[in-house]
Amino acid sequence: MNPNLSGIIAILMWSISPLLIIGAGETPPFLMTAMALIIASIVLFFEGLIKKQDFKKIIRQPLTAYVLTIYGIGGYVIFWFLGFKNAPAFEANTLNYLWPILLVFFSYLVSKEKLSGNKIIGLFLGFFGTILLFSQGKNIDVNHSFFWGYIFALVGAIIWATYSTATRYVSFPNRAMMAFMLVPGLISLVIHFSVEQIYIPSLKEFLFVVLLGLTRISFLFWDYAMKHGEITFISSLSYFIPIISTILLILFGHAPRNEIILVSTLLVLAGCLIVNIEAITKTLGMHKKV
Repeated sequence: MNPNLSGIIAILMWSISPLLIIGAGETPPFLMTAMALIIASIVLFFEGLIKKQDFKKIIRQPLTAYVLTIYGIGGYVIFWFLGFKNAPAFEANTLNYLWPILLVFFSYLVSKEKLSGNKIIGLFLGFFGTILLFSQGKNIDVNHSFFWGYIFALVGAIIWATYSTATRYVSFPNRAMMAFMLVPGLISLVIHFSVEQIYIPSLKEFLFVVLLGLTRISFLFWDYAMKHGEITFISSLSYFIPIISTILLILFGHAPRNEIILVSTLLVLAGCLIVNIEAITKTLGMHKKV
């Protein structure tokens, strides 16, 4: 599969995730994390059985790979869910999806490549569009009752950006994601029994958590994209996640409807086009070789 397409598939899966989290209702965050990651691991396990994969080889990965994925996948999902449980879905969702700008920043920081002018302008437009979406065109007034929800969402964004940057430099097979999701899933289950009140989801909540677990396979697609795709291109497309998810939240009555959404979408689209103008012109055959 084309690695950039793999990244796009992950982006689409994440765009519908906020609705699934809301549908999971009162399911505690650590239990939701455990169920979602374990379900995703089970799906990959059965796929491995069908393809007759060597599970011993899949499980035997370097300790650094396990540490990185527990931090990245487990940490991100937990803080993401905690953000949704402690702040309004719209605001937590928008703050969490500041990670694309952080991903590009960390990627260039690590690679020590110089950001070109068009990339700086494009990333700024995308960032401004996201902030506009969050503020809804008003002065940003932090509601202190949701303070920790905002912090959790931002921490999740930082974790995912640093993980996505680091995973390019840590070697492990893509199919090892089965084990890498199972471990933080089991850890989250232990934490649930330790610090959260034991909770039995309703049938509706359970079905939404199952769907959320199925979309966690996105981590496999994203890992492949980060290792083999164009990070700047994929990161700029990631700006559409808060746009798409916000539109879905509006359609299902979980976010306000106004013209700011259109302006934010245009800013993100403009930023995406500017960031990738060189690749676009090359694809169209307009890029002149020196």
